[in-house]
Amino acid sequence: MTVPDQTADELRIAERYLWVLDYVSRCADAVRHGDWSELDDAAQDLARRAGQLAEAAHELHDPATAPRAHVVLTIAAEHNRASQVALLLHPNPPGATGKSSAAMPDPFSHPGS
Repeated sequence: MTVPDQTADELRIAERYLWVLDYVSRCADAVRHGDWSELDDAAQDLARRAGQLAEAAHELHDPATAPRAHVVLTIAAEHNRASQVALLLHPNPPGATGKSSAAMPDPFSHPGS
């Protein structure tokens, strides 16, 4: 369900956000398999991609029209098969029925929940 009126800023932010999620997933895989060379490569790529995401969020092409979070999240959810992390964080497009993440405990602030 692509939002028909996506802005260039929303598309760019979503694309770069998905790159970051992909490299986080690659880092997790490298740690899981004890592949430290791959972790080194993936972490360096992650740092570069995170910088590009920050740049996209900072340098908006149309500052008068702020990017809409639900549009960026919809794009991320549509492409969530790109990485395990994207699928975990964005299993459904915004507004889809299903278990709300707000009802689920945050594993970082509530370990063991």
